[in-house]
Amino acid sequence: LGLAKFSEDGSRLLLSECDTVQADKTVRLRLFDVRSQRKVTDIEEPGGCLEAFCFDQATDDLYFVSANSQESDAIRVIRKWDADRNQTSWVRTLARGEKTKTMALHPSGETLVLRRLKDSRIYYLELERSRIQELEGHYPKEAWSVAFSEDGRRILSGGDDGLVRLWDVTSGTLLDEFNGHAPQLVTAIGFVPGSLNRVATGGFDKSIQVWSALTQDRSVLNLPHESLVRKLAFTKDGKSLVTIADDLQVRAWNFENG
Repeated sequence: LGLAKFSEDGSRLLLSECDTVQADKTVRLRLFDVRSQRKVTDIEEPGGCLEAFCFDQATDDLYFVSANSQESDAIRVIRKWDADRNQTSWVRTLARGEKTKTMALHPSGETLVLRRLKDSRIYYLELERSRIQELEGHYPKEAWSVAFSEDGRRILSGGDDGLVRLWDVTSGTLLDEFNGHAPQLVTAIGFVPGSLNRVATGGFDKSIQVWSALTQDRSVLNLPHESLVRKLAFTKDGKSLVTIADDLQVRAWNFENG
């Protein structure tokens, strides 16, 4: 097993084979219906090495990045798998560069945002026009985490410098910047459901912080962790924050009072 991800509504589960280069240079994905526990379809595409994928929230369509090798000069391609037709319906070749580490789809389904390994930039791809914009993250090394707000108007990013940045999607301008976990890197980020300004971050400093950005009296809730934080996610009602850490524990927090 390589990568695994649920669709936004939890009804679909996508699994990939180990993300190493296969002998036959083929990416293999398996899409399952969660309720019936039955396989919906097999997806096989050229590429060999699967690096990242994400679901379209409104459909069962899938976007994924594959490469013909794991080297920085490999040919990397974004493909859209059309769930209705069970075939690839859109292809875009990326400029040569490092491995794609993270990707997310805008809530409207019109834009992808990508983050590459050892790269300070965030790549912002308009799907209809196949145009890539680059948000200069100003990181000394690389951006680690990236997420859209629910309405798609803002992007949150965190990087090697321990700083967290809030971006305007339309203009690409930097709205706010705060010291999240410096000098340790930021490993996990997310917007509080229903909010454009409240965000949560986790890092190598073994802490979770909940921020109120874009306010003069910025408030911060600091939640000490037993180990460095790898992932975080909110429950749909926004009342609990779930974290996964290097100590192999899953924790659920009331982030209003810790």
